[in-house]
Amino acid sequence: MGKNTIRFKVSGVKEIQRAFRELEPKLAKKVIRQALRKGLVPIRDAAKTAAPRKTGLMAAAIKIRAATKRKRGVISLEVRIGDHNFKGATFYGGFQEFGTKNMEGRHFMENAFRAKAPEAVATIMDLVAKGIEREAKA
Repeated sequence: MGKNTIRFKVSGVKEIQRAFRELEPKLAKKVIRQALRKGLVPIRDAAKTAAPRKTGLMAAAIKIRAATKRKRGVISLEVRIGDHNFKGATFYGGFQEFGTKNMEGRHFMENAFRAKAPEAVATIMDLVAKGIEREAKA
């Protein structure tokens, strides 16, 4: 995993853990995916705000997407620029973020991550707990 990765485990409240294990795997994945998507919004918004602007295309291309490398049993979403760094119409986003031998990187994505990660984790944990309760009652 990259250095700008949030990894967490649902722990703490015994009732939530028990309810999570009792959920059907498909519903559990749905709850986690929804919580991740909503929790990553502050990071995406901060990255869009901090993105270098000339035409606005790069800021508009910052999105929350499912990770392209999938592992069995792992639910993974990422905030990224367009298709990926150095690809597609916003290929230059990678140069802006990481720099080149002639240019210092601006690290706007990394800075957005560092600034908003605690808020994202808190939101995700709260939404996972609420989602588990909601699905367990249904």
